[in-house]
Amino acid sequence: ACARSWFSLPNVSVVCVPQETGHLAVANLDSGVLDVALLGSTPWAEAVVRGVDIDTVYIAHEKHNSQALVVGTAIASPLDLRGKKIAA
Repeated sequence: ACARSWFSLPNVSVVCVPQETGHLAVANLDSGVLDVALLGSTPWAEAVVRGVDIDTVYIAHEKHNSQALVVGTAIASPLDLRGKKIAA
């Protein structure tokens, strides 16, 4: 994101701290070392499942049909999602 100048905005100061993995970025978000991170779907999903207090504020890109919503065996169709809690 920094290499592509996504944060080159007037009156905005951003310090980019490259992270070797999404898991490390999540750990640094959770501990307060980072304020913002650009994550892939797998580290984000694992963080949510572990109860890390993070929010998604922007989706940088979509991967069309290569992503999936994973559910338990009690969910057989999208209609079964009615009344269920999706993400936290």
